[in-house]
Amino acid sequence: MIYVRFIADDSFTSRAIRFRTDGVASHVEYIIVNDGGLKDVPIGNVSAFGARLRGGVAHRPYNYCKPTFEEWYTFPGIEASYAEAIKFEGRKYNLREIIHLLFGWRIPFYDPEELICSILIGYSNRRAWGVGTAPPLVNPNLPTWQMTPQILYACCTKEVRKVSDGHL
Repeated sequence: MIYVRFIADDSFTSRAIRFRTDGVASHVEYIIVNDGGLKDVPIGNVSAFGARLRGGVAHRPYNYCKPTFEEWYTFPGIEASYAEAIKFEGRKYNLREIIHLLFGWRIPFYDPEELICSILIGYSNRRAWGVGTAPPLVNPNLPTWQMTPQILYACCTKEVRKVSDGHL
């Protein structure tokens, strides 16, 4: 099963992102659960996929970080969105986008080879929507580069279903 996980921690960057976006989450990523549902799943059967400063766009063990806030969601077409996202595996993290987010400075340069977490999730969903395999998670009128973890968290449609409030 595939889910999206919204998390936050007590780091300076996480607190700053939440402050600037007026949000509860500072990071979003896909969660992959092998072997069935959530009840009593061994942590070794769960992995994360997303964009982080360390390692860029990659698969990681579920417990690679210790969030202080965590919620999981599922939505129609999430498998198709994840299938589009893994096409970006190995791309670099876009630190310039985080600087823009934190300070409001728009750098007139966009490198599609570098992504941040929310753009990876939002863009992969839009690619799946574009080929007709998933409904849009966020209003298509919002430019992808403006997506933040909080926008993804807040703009989920009523079709999205929360599946977990906490850690495994």
